[in-house]
Amino acid sequence: MITLTKHLSSLVPVTLVLLCLSVAVTGVLGDPANEIVAKPGLTPTIDGVISSGEWVTASNVTFNQTTVYVMQDGVNLYVAFNVFDDVYSIGDECHIFFDVEHDKSSSLQPDDINLLVKRNGVLMERQGTPGGIWILAITSGWTVEVNSTSTFWQVEYNITYSKINVTAGSTKILGVEFESFNYNIPPVGAEYMWPYSNDPDFDKKPILWGNMTPNTYNWIPEFSNPLILVIALTATIPILLYIKAHKKLYKQFSSIHARAFPY
Repeated sequence: MITLTKHLSSLVPVTLVLLCLSVAVTGVLGDPANEIVAKPGLTPTIDGVISSGEWVTASNVTFNQTTVYVMQDGVNLYVAFNVFDDVYSIGDECHIFFDVEHDKSSSLQPDDINLLVKRNGVLMERQGTPGGIWILAITSGWTVEVNSTSTFWQVEYNITYSKINVTAGSTKILGVEFESFNYNIPPVGAEYMWPYSNDPDFDKKPILWGNMTPNTYNWIPEFSNPLILVIALTATIPILLYIKAHKKLYKQFSSIHARAFPY
């Protein structure tokens, strides 16, 4: 038992240090107001319906009457919009803007893309140009489904990693902006966005957009943080030592008992 106590005592400082490092890393990579984390989760069914429990592990942000969910499964990025709007219009839209190389430019560049879908399910892709304008692009590398009711509409995106130049296991950060457009707000409709900006040209200025970060998950679904794995393994060592010590004591007791009571 003395040996076991010594083993446990020697492990306590190591475990505390690892825990402190984990907290420190989490603090550094925390979620400021303009950041959303691409958390790992189970692959959702892309049917336009945000089913109960389907996006429970996702990160989310809410602005005006819109909630956006974000998660990944190590292969694709998934984004869902839930928009409360009881007046149907085919002019209603959901947008995702990506600054793929995260250059935070003050004007559009070719690495900037806009994936938009209308309430009637029509989708469109645009790409930035060095001249700072959007041009139509061939829709590829992503799919989307829409579900509309009398009080709200929902959108589910499936975006491949290749579309946004993400490699599983990397620490890549994306610039991102979410927008829901309500066509029925006079006089010319209303744009609601995250992060919020009062600049009318926010959609053409990646410097104003937020960040989508893998945090410590590194765009993979499990055990993406080696530090967490080390802590988990370290936590099992005292248990294994305890079991080993008790097995040894049991053997010693059995041997003494056999000698004392040979019959």
